[in-house]
Amino acid sequence: MKKILTLVLALALLCTLWVCPVSAEEGVAFESTVTYTMDKPFSKVPLTMEATVLLPDSGDAYSLGGTIVGNYSKFLSVDHQTFGVHSAGNPRITFNDDNRSNETITFTKVNILSNEWTHLTLVLDPILKQAHCYVNGELKETVSNLDFSTDVVVDAPSFVGGDPRENNTNFFRGRIKNVALYSDVRTAQEIAADVTATAPDTDNLLAAYVLDSAGDKKDLSGNGYDLSYTAVWVDAPPVEDYAYSFAIVGDTQYQTDRYPEVLTGVYDWIIDNVKSQKMAFVLGMGDMTDRDTDEEWARVKKEVHRLDGVVPYSFVHGNHDSVAGFNKTFPLSDYKGKVDGTHDGTMVNTYQTFSVSGQKYLVVNLGYQYTPVDTVATWANEVIAKHPDHQVIITTHSYLSGEGQRNEQGERLWDTIASKHKNVVMVLSGHSDGDDIQLLHSIGEQGNIVCQFMINAQYTDLTYDGTGIIAMFYFSEDGKN
Repeated sequence: MKKILTLVLALALLCTLWVCPVSAEEGVAFESTVTYTMDKPFSKVPLTMEATVLLPDSGDAYSLGGTIVGNYSKFLSVDHQTFGVHSAGNPRITFNDDNRSNETITFTKVNILSNEWTHLTLVLDPILKQAHCYVNGELKETVSNLDFSTDVVVDAPSFVGGDPRENNTNFFRGRIKNVALYSDVRTAQEIAADVTATAPDTDNLLAAYVLDSAGDKKDLSGNGYDLSYTAVWVDAPPVEDYAYSFAIVGDTQYQTDRYPEVLTGVYDWIIDNVKSQKMAFVLGMGDMTDRDTDEEWARVKKEVHRLDGVVPYSFVHGNHDSVAGFNKTFPLSDYKGKVDGTHDGTMVNTYQTFSVSGQKYLVVNLGYQYTPVDTVATWANEVIAKHPDHQVIITTHSYLSGEGQRNEQGERLWDTIASKHKNVVMVLSGHSDGDDIQLLHSIGEQGNIVCQFMINAQYTDLTYDGTGIIAMFYFSEDGKN
């Protein structure tokens, strides 16, 4: 009796959740900065997708609807399958199978840009080599002669309301109320019944969701394809119990070139928060300009020099920064007493020392490719060797890849400098593509752990119209945490 009662309660809950109000504000709206990702890949290929969706009629024939369910990525080595809406409100199915057969099925006779809630069903029939599109339970279009096989294996977890492409550019432009996926080819009678059903049919049901609010969603089929909600921007609790902090400014090239007001905002924030954040030092990762123009260099010089007398800082030369432009903008004469030494009488390769909370730090700044390599490496090793009681931070422009592995220059710097000294604790770099901060731990020749970071928010800045991201590192009083 207990098992039967549990089943009845579960079915009652499912039925209650599936009945959704008809208000246009119901369901969930999507944006590029939010993802709903299934916890695992499908064990079977979804052949039928049903969803209740609302897409606004923008009046634009090229208006993109976006992904309803899918795992399409730019990597063709991954089997993928996506159900969505293309331009002009045309529903679309795309897939790529183990034989690298790519198929894009667009239902050109159907337009669901209606400003009304619509029950959309998309069906793949691998036996008849057909695809069907139903709107509110009525068959609207069939596409035949498909290059489709049962070799499709959905290798990677699928998303709802988006897909794993970079920056989630194909997110759904409307609202979704519920989604159900089936491993069989649903019949016309079953689909018509599903439109008014109080719960999804459990026969061959792979996954089902009710989207009534933002957040994680339980797979109502019981198969464990739960949705994990992730937002790019989150409100984090303030960091407490720290003695001091460093601010790291990644590549600012897009800000300098296209969003100068955001570049100003970056330095405004640093200046306004030096005391409240207990900021001891600011470190720049290079590519200060994008096109190396006089106008860009003038902007950079103005903003960087605003830190003079406010907080100690460093910067490095990047590959978008010509050496001539870099040296003209930042002559060594402007930094007498601010840098402790230089390799060749310019600011391309320098070192600085400072103390905070009783800890001594040495910052060694190496320009892009730090040429000439042999003499710069010799110089840097001598500088570090003369400061055995300092914790050493090496900054350079290019070191880690976007996947968090050392690139060619990174391997050279690691082999010739960073791995040699027991007091090297950190390497900071930018240059590589990637919204995420990358961290690589490596053990030096003397058994010390070196934390190597790639911090480069420039593509996030470009995508979201100049966000001006600053990475903050917070330290305990002894500098060990």
